[in-house]
Amino acid sequence: PSPRLSRRPASLYVGSVSEMNIDKRDKRLSSLITILQEKSLGPSPSPPPLPSENKSPVPTVRLTHSENFQKQNNSPVISHKMYDGPKLQRTVSLSSPINRRSKKSKLLRWCQIMTDGYDNISITNFSDSFSNGLAFCALLHHFVPEKIPYSTLDPLNQRANFKLAFEVAESIGIPALLDIDDMVSLDVPDWMSVMTYVSYFYNCFTNVSQS
Repeated sequence: PSPRLSRRPASLYVGSVSEMNIDKRDKRLSSLITILQEKSLGPSPSPPPLPSENKSPVPTVRLTHSENFQKQNNSPVISHKMYDGPKLQRTVSLSSPINRRSKKSKLLRWCQIMTDGYDNISITNFSDSFSNGLAFCALLHHFVPEKIPYSTLDPLNQRANFKLAFEVAESIGIPALLDIDDMVSLDVPDWMSVMTYVSYFYNCFTNVSQS
């Protein structure tokens, strides 16, 4: 007897073939989608390299408020570094009040010593102590007695005393800084003008004594 073949319904074979075709189609579609994505987007970027442990970190510079303002306004940044150079020594100016007082006192003391023992002379300042002209004559007589007849001078004759003193002083190189009319008309002479004029006496006679 011929073998018996099992008869399956044709619908079973048709379903198996349809499922296989669908699977193949899905795989092809998935592969096509992957290829299209790679072409349009390009290869996926590689992650940035991690910083090396040997490299030192970049320090962060913090600007002060003034430096930040200068940088925003394109102005040169001014450094506020403290001065670390050699310390400067403070000097006293010759025109300082302390030095002027010491100079005035020294010059006044010199006048008192040079006119010590002269009649009608009492120098305590550079104003009314020189108001009658005798103080100038006494200073000149101390150094050039042959030019000043001091014993014949009158304290009340101011003009004659000033005229004699100024002429003798100019003859030995002291400039005529004071005016006779001004000295006679003033009850109290200007102490600064008198002190300046007397300083020329000091410079002249101290240089002569040293030489």
